[in-house]
Amino acid sequence: AFKRNLVERAGKKLIMLLTRLHLVKKPLSAVKKFKIKMDEYEEGAKLIKQNPKQFIIALAYNFIQRIAFFSISFFVYISFFKAYPEIKGFNYFDLFAIQVLVALCVDSLPLPGGVGISEYLYILLFGTIYQRNGIDILGSAMILTRVFNFYIPLIVTGIIVVFKQFFELRKIGKRS
Repeated sequence: AFKRNLVERAGKKLIMLLTRLHLVKKPLSAVKKFKIKMDEYEEGAKLIKQNPKQFIIALAYNFIQRIAFFSISFFVYISFFKAYPEIKGFNYFDLFAIQVLVALCVDSLPLPGGVGISEYLYILLFGTIYQRNGIDILGSAMILTRVFNFYIPLIVTGIIVVFKQFFELRKIGKRS
């Protein structure tokens, strides 16, 4: 259960410590923002408690989406087999684990975008797979993986947003 008083006291003490270390310049503003975040957290916890079935469904969808996302690197890997049989030797779980590691490293860094670090880690970790036996297809593999796990979803989402806006404007125009 969420112990608001305990969390609030601990949060205030942490903010005061960070203020003494000159890492927080406006402690009152920081405490106010912290309380707002606590309110949001509490509201979210209430929603989950009131709708556990919807929470489980959302969790399942997220789980499936993450598995699909992390599996892309494996399908890119096997797509190169016919042209480059020299790269064989890794299984689904090897590539899945490496992709999870890349995502974990990138997602845990508070960098805007994170594209540079993502591509650096991809090159570093997937180099052992795509740079073997005199073959170097790492750049091609990285670009293909980025197309499937970033650019295609971005384009599809953009198209959906444009169509939704178009139909919303049309609906508003018919009401007038």
